[in-house]
Amino acid sequence: MMCWQGRELDIVNQAEVLETFRAVREDLGRVTKAYTLLEVVDQLAQEGHANPRLYEMVLGALRVLEEQDAPSSCPPSC
Repeated sequence: MMCWQGRELDIVNQAEVLETFRAVREDLGRVTKAYTLLEVVDQLAQEGHANPRLYEMVLGALRVLEEQDAPSSCPPSC
């Protein structure tokens, strides 16, 4: 990704897709779970502060969701 720092907004000039997460994008249930994950991460992340561990966690979760659909709720034995 190529970025420039502006006065009020940062500008992304170029980006290259490394992983498309096609199975996630094409399944409404998986999209919903991915969106929920990203909403939680948005609340945890501090704007303007790099957090490589959080990034790796999100990437790992999306990779798992790509390989297999996660259950949407806890099984009755919880």
